[in-house]
Amino acid sequence: MEVLEKITLTLRTTSPLLLATTGGANVLTVTQDHIPGTVLRGILAARYIEQQELGTAAQDDASFLHLFFQSLRFVDATIVRDGRAALPVPASLQRQKDGNDIIDLVHEAPRAGFKSMRGYAVVREEKKELVPAFPHRSIRFHMSRSGLQKPKKNVAPGAERLAGSSHEGGIYSYESIDAGETFEGAIYGTRSDLEALCAGLGGDGTYDVRLGRSCTTQYGSAVLALSAPDPLPAPTVPDGPVTLCLATPLITDTLAESSDAAQSLQHVADAMNVARQTKAFHIATGSRSIFARTEAIDSFVGVWGLRRPRSLALAAGSTFVIEKDGAWDEKDAQALQHLAHHGIGARCAEGFGQLYIWPDGTFTIGSAADDSADSSQPARRTIENATVRQKAASILKTRYAEQIRLLAARDAGEALKNSGTEDGTTHFFARLDALLGLGRKSLLVFHSDLAADIEKAPDGPFAKRLQSIRIGTCSLKELLLDSALAKMPYASIDTETVFGTNFSEAAEDLGIDVGTWKNDKRFFTEYWHWFFRYARKSAGKKEGEPA
Repeated sequence: MEVLEKITLTLRTTSPLLLATTGGANVLTVTQDHIPGTVLRGILAARYIEQQELGTAAQDDASFLHLFFQSLRFVDATIVRDGRAALPVPASLQRQKDGNDIIDLVHEAPRAGFKSMRGYAVVREEKKELVPAFPHRSIRFHMSRSGLQKPKKNVAPGAERLAGSSHEGGIYSYESIDAGETFEGAIYGTRSDLEALCAGLGGDGTYDVRLGRSCTTQYGSAVLALSAPDPLPAPTVPDGPVTLCLATPLITDTLAESSDAAQSLQHVADAMNVARQTKAFHIATGSRSIFARTEAIDSFVGVWGLRRPRSLALAAGSTFVIEKDGAWDEKDAQALQHLAHHGIGARCAEGFGQLYIWPDGTFTIGSAADDSADSSQPARRTIENATVRQKAASILKTRYAEQIRLLAARDAGEALKNSGTEDGTTHFFARLDALLGLGRKSLLVFHSDLAADIEKAPDGPFAKRLQSIRIGTCSLKELLLDSALAKMPYASIDTETVFGTNFSEAAEDLGIDVGTWKNDKRFFTEYWHWFFRYARKSAGKKEGEPA
């Protein structure tokens, strides 16, 4: 087993940074809260190609392929707070709604008054504290005014840019990470490969770089610094089952074929068994042993001008338990450490499939008072102005509605895939959309009209499709007729994921009762109208056509 070492990679933003995410609002481009390993590898690969004068033939250089596609692991850079890099929060953790207590569902049963945790946090193991950490972000508005677009009638080429305004009034906005933020990642590999990388990059290990969207203008300037290679610390020998978390998403073929995360995580146990030439390691599969989320991985290859095929992955923070039949020894611990940094699954060179061990013990939410950037934030205060409250609530509801549309599209695709399509399905969804009435009807009238249509032919195609097409474990009939609004599919949307981890505090300051949104008829109509619309288009498309 080769001995891995580590280069610590530090990136400090010197201008706002935008790393666009998928699924944002139409008028708002949202940024990621970390620097993906794919981006870091691309930055360093571009410099290596330039320094070694490989031009457009880098794919023919054996050293380049070995370093960037085979041996090295370029791992995500996360925000640094209190001098430490943050880690994805384990999906098994829940925090107290009105306090600082944390429970770990791997070891404890769920309790009332606790909610799931997401995002990143700094782990202070010596104090048994977890401090939520996120980069400071801003939203900047831009006017659409391109001098390169096709001239419009009575508008001279470049007139919009010279005038500094758009003739059509197009406005869009960017959410960006602020300048002055520091991120820390890693590059893992053997000492010889890490030294070869540093030699190939040239310079003193500190580089001015550009990354992200609009990096040729006012965004994306940063300073990247690489440390010298260092040995990894000696691992601690576990004294029982080990709780592992995904530090980065895990991409495997089995996840594309099944929603069972255990099949994908079994790769970890299999790799340990191969490394130690045993069959003693296995993934625990009890009721509280795996806490996993999935996410879609998208990326764009600039030199090709094409998107890579979308991959389904277990999200960072997914948590599981690995067990061994018998006691762990030092070589087992070394094999687990090597596996954690070598990676599991596909695209490990881009940092996917990284693991970290979650320490034992009970944690609480710690204070970020030691972080000068956080401590400089203004104190919270209640917003009294009625107009501001109304405008803020309207903006937030619009953003929430856009997330509902995205969820409706995904649910429609899954429902059709699981139930299959047949002749007349497009008419079925069109009929449901007409019954819904685009909000012109009350829910009582919609329910009454739908029940009447079912009663006309309880064994007919319409009624059978309502029963056979399912979202999760519920049929359309159950959801449209029997469920309360608070049990609709969109009620599971995590507002803190949509709006940020401080959303509940902002809502409180604005006097917004988010709990009432789940019972808002507007969102019922929004979800089902777009579900019916996407399902109708998907059912009616020919094979190979986009929906």
